[in-house]
Amino acid sequence: MLVSVILPTFNEAGHINLLISKILELFSEKSINCEAIVIDDDSPDGTANLVSDQFNEDRSVKLILRKNETGLASAIKRGIIESNGDIVVLMDTDFNHNPSDIIRMLHYSGRYEVVIGSRFIKGGDMVGAKARWYGSFAFNCFARFFLGLRTWENQSGFLVIHRKLFRKMDLDDIFFGYGDYNLRLFHLLKNTDNRIKEVPVVYDERMSGESKTDFVGHLVQYIVSVFKLRFG
Repeated sequence: MLVSVILPTFNEAGHINLLISKILELFSEKSINCEAIVIDDDSPDGTANLVSDQFNEDRSVKLILRKNETGLASAIKRGIIESNGDIVVLMDTDFNHNPSDIIRMLHYSGRYEVVIGSRFIKGGDMVGAKARWYGSFAFNCFARFFLGLRTWENQSGFLVIHRKLFRKMDLDDIFFGYGDYNLRLFHLLKNTDNRIKEVPVVYDERMSGESKTDFVGHLVQYIVSVFKLRFG
């Protein structure tokens, strides 16, 4: 089995090589074949150059530099297209998602087509201001009930997915915008027989650099996406 870890980056120079090294180390310890695919949107801080300098000779690391296209969701789509794994892992690249959790989530991939790293089931949490946890939880409850979703965590971006599911999807209809691709993905999956497992994870604070998430702005965008899915 080959696992592809998709790593979209923009200005992650302070920690990206540490993240890649940690991922490769974890997979090596478990004797799991892995490829790390970095999709960088021409970061001004030289993220791509750092990755290239350290991992240029490592065939398990693939760097894709995008110069005329930007955006989180489209970067993830490009990574999926360029990947070769039987299993695809989607995650943040700022240590918000703990790479150690990938191995625990992969444990369930033999029985489930989709495994979600969830903040909102027993054992899950977020480090930092509790107001953000409550705000995120409230929105996820709204999305769950308004769209009839099967999951409590619908905005995590921390996912383990069987590649065969992507072959049945039009990726252009899902992966655009920012984190609202999660909503479109789970809305698509809700009426299928694919098995979905939520695994509790604790989201940490970013290791370095500045967050790209505009909490209020993106919340409005996500609410609009929910209404479009419900009534579109």
